[in-house]
Amino acid sequence: MKRYKPLFFSLLLCTFTAFFGCNMNIAGATSETSNGRISASVYYENGTPAANASVFLRNQHYLRNPGDIGLEPVPDAQTNRRGEFWIDSVSQGNYYIEIRDSKFYSVLFTCAMNSSLEEIQLPPDTLKPPAFLHGQIEIDDIENKTVFVQIYGLERIVQADQTSGIFTFTDLPEAEYVIRVLPASTEHSTIEMSVQTTSSTVEEIESIFLPPLVVHTVTFMDNHAPIDSSSVIDGEYIEKPDDPVRDGLLFLGWYTDTLFRQSWNFENDQVKGNVTLYARWSDEEQTENSGKLGE
Repeated sequence: MKRYKPLFFSLLLCTFTAFFGCNMNIAGATSETSNGRISASVYYENGTPAANASVFLRNQHYLRNPGDIGLEPVPDAQTNRRGEFWIDSVSQGNYYIEIRDSKFYSVLFTCAMNSSLEEIQLPPDTLKPPAFLHGQIEIDDIENKTVFVQIYGLERIVQADQTSGIFTFTDLPEAEYVIRVLPASTEHSTIEMSVQTTSSTVEEIESIFLPPLVVHTVTFMDNHAPIDSSSVIDGEYIEKPDDPVRDGLLFLGWYTDTLFRQSWNFENDQVKGNVTLYARWSDEEQTENSGKLGE
């Protein structure tokens, strides 16, 4: 049995293939609209086109909800008889692209698109037999023994056995992932860890201990005074509030210091302690004039 060192609340954006660019309007994706396209061809190891395989695109931050257990996810596309697929109406973002057939032969790409008009042709790749992931969560000292295990960027979630704490994924593409262990207990926090899976192989994880729940305070400051605050669990993300409004001023964003040297990224920055965010403003008239001068 292999032991894995937990990587608390970090997102390891690595997979089976190299990074490519793409964007689209799909589950878990960003909201920007574009006309981008992504396409690729996939085959079996004997060279036969992988026809009628399902294609799933998910933002690399996407997590399947516990309420979705037992529901069949809807694919975003399907390969044709030549093993080709394409998806239009692409939105900017970083994605995992999973292609799998009815026997769970699969392959996983990563895709990072930066241009809203980009058309990306990914290199051909091969569907392989599924990988397996088996693990055990230490739940003896937990009163509420309901624990879920999710995988970032995939339509995967399982519930660990409430007696043994054992969980199993049986249909994963060969890749490196970040899994998220989500307890229902209000006294324990989530934990994240990276795992590498290999086709036709069972990867073992043992002795996953759930840390006590840690909650931090997030305070929003404007003009040296607090205007809002919230409680956020350690390692989670801050929900972006509506932009404040002040007469004659243009809101530029939230920053972590009063000198406005570092802005807060609500999509990527995780809370790891108490956070104070400061509203930055610019004179609206000066900003508009500066834009006209630069035209």
